[in-house]
Amino acid sequence: LAKIPGPDAIGKWIRKTERLAGVKNTNEHLNKKIIGRSGSDNFTLDTDATLIETEKECAEMNYKGFTAFSVLLSFLADLDVCVCSDYRNGAAHAGTGTKDQIEYTDDFLKSLGENLKYFRSDSAAYNADVFNACSGREIIFTITADQDAAVKAGIRNISRKAWKKLYDENKIDTGREYAEIVHSMEKTKEPFTIIVQRWRDPQLDLFKNSKYRYYTIATNDYERKAPEIIRFHNKRGNSENYNKEIKSGFGMDYAPSHELSANALYFEIGVLAYNLTIAVKRL
Repeated sequence: LAKIPGPDAIGKWIRKTERLAGVKNTNEHLNKKIIGRSGSDNFTLDTDATLIETEKECAEMNYKGFTAFSVLLSFLADLDVCVCSDYRNGAAHAGTGTKDQIEYTDDFLKSLGENLKYFRSDSAAYNADVFNACSGREIIFTITADQDAAVKAGIRNISRKAWKKLYDENKIDTGREYAEIVHSMEKTKEPFTIIVQRWRDPQLDLFKNSKYRYYTIATNDYERKAPEIIRFHNKRGNSENYNKEIKSGFGMDYAPSHELSANALYFEIGVLAYNLTIAVKRL
């Protein structure tokens, strides 16, 4: 017991920022083993940002109105493995760094002779850089679309006959309808499809002209039909469970240091512990 380092020694260790690269390399080495022995291919990447609420002096106010650190995490949904983590301050936009994590994961899997086929995300990734990166690398994306003025105009132009009933996997009516529109952005190199879902608004708003609520998904998936794409995209909600597991199950909802870089190293150790647990479960 006398040889176990105390809090002061651990505190000094995580403040040495050069150690972060070493822990990330260790994580990468572990992921190679897990992926190599999985027998899987055509992977799906789920990316989502999570907030770590804190009152540390270096933390910044986020869009929800409290001081926090923000971590962008990417997981291979097929294996539950975390392949990327980017620890930054709370004021960072949730989607910042998404393109980099897609490109890193794609290159990483290709180095192993594997393929990143799908990318899923919420609206934080709805930007031209992500669309262009996926299209250029032949990655199929499904991303929750922002309902900006252009998208709303496209929805208004959908004819009544274009709407179809949406059924679930068991052929049960979901109470929703769907339609498709072709869309592009100023900086996107290729147009893409927006799948629009609508359902009757249970609470009509005096200031809204529509009696429907809408949910939109941007995609370049031309292999599958819209209902299958919708069901596939809905499964991205599991990324929030991954975040909760790392934060609550491994204690990473705590920031031990007043230094951002030290907290980043501490969190990366948590990611390593999480991935090691996944390896034990699978292997």
